[in-house]
Amino acid sequence: MNEINSYILKLQGKAELPEEIEISENYHVSLEGSITSYSLHDNQNGTYDKIFTFKPIKVDLLTNKGKSLHLKDTRSSSQLFRGSLYKNWLNSQAGLDFDTWYVNGMLELIKDKDTVAGMYFPK
Repeated sequence: MNEINSYILKLQGKAELPEEIEISENYHVSLEGSITSYSLHDNQNGTYDKIFTFKPIKVDLLTNKGKSLHLKDTRSSSQLFRGSLYKNWLNSQAGLDFDTWYVNGMLELIKDKDTVAGMYFPK
């Protein structure tokens, strides 16, 4: 493979603001998220750029007046639930890969949906 010329971070996604912000102002943005993919771009000179795609999960915005705006977490409830279950799987001695462990558990939850709904969802 040819030489990598540049490593590039491509930001993807959006975040919901808790209030309006001003155009033409400078802001400091802090992101927490994941690298979801990478690609190689051929520069047609024997080199490539390796482009990493970053998708934010949590975003904080600091105004030039020092006010911090905590933007809404972009993940859905099911994504948050799956992420918290991943932590349980890491601590388990299940002997299964995460996807198998997760699907097996979800199938059991579906079987017991009436009991689960009665416990956590008001009628």
